[in-house]
Amino acid sequence: MNILVLTRYDRKGASSRLRFYQYLPYLRAKDIKYTLSPLFGTGYIDNLYSNENRNKGQVLWSYLKRIKVLIRSFKYDIVWVEKELLPFFPAIFEKLLHKLNVKLVVDYDDAVFHNYDRGKGIVKKLLSKKIDRVMKSASLVICGNNYIAERAKKAGANYIIIPTVIDVDKYLYSSNIYNDNFIIGWIGTTNTLRYLVDLKTVFERLNRKIEFQLNIIGAKWCNTSFKTLNIPWIESKEVSEIRKFDIGIMPLRNTPWEKGKCGYKLIQYMGCSKPIVGTPIGINNEIIKDGFNGFKASSEEEWIDAIIKLAKDPKIRTEMGLRGRKIVEEYFSLQLAAPKLIAEFKNIVKK
Repeated sequence: MNILVLTRYDRKGASSRLRFYQYLPYLRAKDIKYTLSPLFGTGYIDNLYSNENRNKGQVLWSYLKRIKVLIRSFKYDIVWVEKELLPFFPAIFEKLLHKLNVKLVVDYDDAVFHNYDRGKGIVKKLLSKKIDRVMKSASLVICGNNYIAERAKKAGANYIIIPTVIDVDKYLYSSNIYNDNFIIGWIGTTNTLRYLVDLKTVFERLNRKIEFQLNIIGAKWCNTSFKTLNIPWIESKEVSEIRKFDIGIMPLRNTPWEKGKCGYKLIQYMGCSKPIVGTPIGINNEIIKDGFNGFKASSEEEWIDAIIKLAKDPKIRTEMGLRGRKIVEEYFSLQLAAPKLIAEFKNIVKK
């Protein structure tokens, strides 16, 4: 089997790293050949995470390079694509590959269809049904959660659900080490920092009740009202930094976009045996078993009550952390997802 792997980003992009790159060693182990071709490189990612303007010339060059790669796509048994071939461009090439009997597999870990059907002006007018057409053209749609799967079903696509997972061998279990200063942890990017900032009042109120430190991995939030530690994201160090948390949090907003998220932060925290607190939106509502592996929190009072309860009871933190780790091992591990993905690839090639 020979696969053309068309990711959106290089390894620095979280979605590409988790939904594609971490599976590549398993493909090699099964003697499956692949050619990897990211659409955008590190420079684009750096601009994306720093909210800088995109270099239009760089984007155009990336599109032309992608089209050049597609010319050779018929030589491969499968073309495995992250989300879409060309963002904010009609589904011309996906439909063309379908007509040429190229076996296309598309993967979604976000509700990217809302970039178009909830867009404005010409974007909404011309592209509102784009992702539905991409899904319909694919031999298989891989969905990160039920919300995305429901969209694939409505589009008439052949789909499966494979959640975003972690390599449990890298997230080795270790008993919790209790910090002198209770550490609330969050990991993300500049683009998702807004969810954390939404809890500013919660942290300010907490600061009057308990001593804590907020550790932020991957983004910077500068304030003077409560103790915060901003930690640069480094792939080789992210697990060790998460293990320093006492609890991990994942606040969200209640919009259609958030319903398409795959709860990766929660899975990372649980992989490190940390109890979790999160907004019960989308898959968060499924991952968080209230009172079992963490707490669901919507209002300020619920956030404050949940965090204080965990801060004051190390025993419950340990118990919830162990339960969360077990959930990851049973439902969100790369070791389980990789064989399922490879089996699907083999079935597609046989057809």
